[in-house]
Amino acid sequence: MRILLAALAFALPATSAAAAGGSNWATAVVSPGVVAHRATLTLKLHFEMTCGKPGAGPVTIQLPAKMQALPSLAVRIGTTPTTATVSGNRVTVRLPQPHGVTCMSIAPGTLTLYLAGVRNPASAGTYFVHAHLRSMAFTAQLAVHA
Repeated sequence: MRILLAALAFALPATSAAAAGGSNWATAVVSPGVVAHRATLTLKLHFEMTCGKPGAGPVTIQLPAKMQALPSLAVRIGTTPTTATVSGNRVTVRLPQPHGVTCMSIAPGTLTLYLAGVRNPASAGTYFVHAHLRSMAFTAQLAVHA
């Protein structure tokens, strides 16, 4: 019994770290990365995917407080246009509806979102973009220069 408890004590921290999303991460880049310019935000979410598909959505993106989504905002997932709604600095992106299971492969994947039509902050600096997909949370740093 003591051996079993000791084994569980060593197994739980590793399980908790994995469940906390240690393998989920994100990157964000604006182009051009110049203050107060109209730009395209490229947000890449890296996480475990089934069959290379992101699964059910939506993805909710919280832009930095000093960044604006313009009325002309156009969103793509990879090369495919998709719909999005904007509420203040929050952009909710609809993902394609999954259609059944096409394979049994679970592997690291990347969901690439392009938001064309954001206004960069008026001052140079490092900003954070936050995203949520189902129970996963992502944070990416974003650099804007003068």
